[in-house]
Amino acid sequence: MTEKKGINKVEFRKLSDGSVDAYYFDHDKKTSCQAWTLPNFVTKKLVSWWKGLNKEKGVHPPIKEKSTSCAFTMHTENYIDIEECGTPGCNKKNFWTLSVDSLEELVILDDKKT
Repeated sequence: MTEKKGINKVEFRKLSDGSVDAYYFDHDKKTSCQAWTLPNFVTKKLVSWWKGLNKEKGVHPPIKEKSTSCAFTMHTENYIDIEECGTPGCNKKNFWTLSVDSLEELVILDDKKT
């Protein structure tokens, strides 16, 4: 779980198909939250991309990475924009933004054998 300023929290839960449910709590109450699902292929590409960056030398935005299935953009050192690219002829796309701290939590979750 990632916490910022004592109230913002992100929790991840890996699903049986490899997708990941993300829950964002922007207050102390755990009764309501924003929730979304990162598809398995997006999670795998995102984690692989993040692990491949040479963070020892520093991450210097802007960084853009695009594949046929998704794209990642870092405009700042703190957040990553994630775009699920639609199939040709389809305008439907999904977008997410994760903090770097949350992405590190997602990498830890992905490394766990389930």
